[in-house]
Amino acid sequence: MIYDYPKYYEIAFSFIDSKKQIDFFEKVSKKYGIKMNSLLDVCCGPSIQAEEILKRGYKLTLLDLNKNMIKYVKNKYPKAEAINANMCNFKLKKKVDFAFIMMGSISYINSNKDFLDHLNCMSKCLNKRGLYFIENFRLDWKNIENKSEWTEEKNGIKVTTTYEIKIYNVLKQILLEKMVLKINDHGKHKVLKEKNVYTKNIFPEELKLLIEKQGDFELIGFFEQFKDKQLKAFEQFNHILLRRKN
Repeated sequence: MIYDYPKYYEIAFSFIDSKKQIDFFEKVSKKYGIKMNSLLDVCCGPSIQAEEILKRGYKLTLLDLNKNMIKYVKNKYPKAEAINANMCNFKLKKKVDFAFIMMGSISYINSNKDFLDHLNCMSKCLNKRGLYFIENFRLDWKNIENKSEWTEEKNGIKVTTTYEIKIYNVLKQILLEKMVLKINDHGKHKVLKEKNVYTKNIFPEELKLLIEKQGDFELIGFFEQFKDKQLKAFEQFNHILLRRKN
């Protein structure tokens, strides 16, 4: 239900610093010798990064499974290509230099088979030596259960978000997510809920084996979030960088 209301979802996450993020994408691309002309936003949602990317003159493709999200970004960013498809089964008309998936959305892949299918799609859509940036990969299992709340306000609309995650099935490494948005839209109140959203927790060594099995990518490393510094211990906020082989 929440994802059917892109405007409210976008306000809920309006604290994100897209300029800082795209600055880092440029830095990473330069370091690894990629001329970044085109980008793919996987599980884009309302694509908080889109405005900054397009402002800098890059070509942008937006990918999401939710039709309302795709309709929203098509209207808001007509210069970008928007595709309504599953991230485990999609094709692009033209390959891109840099792909990214934000806010831990990689966990919405529910099985190792689906993850391999996802890597196959990513391999076909990235140019050789192209980079794939994965934000907030869940590294921890022991302390993964948590609940958080925050409030954002924009253009007279106030959104309070509650996010909760619990372990659902240990053997299958499946988590249960719940999210609630409490909205005050110029005095009109609404409550949106997303529950029974099942996500997969892939462990770091498991990830390495899956990447090796798929064969088209090399793992550059696990990094502190938006820093060129390899992780030495668990960090909830992190990023992973993959590079497509020649």
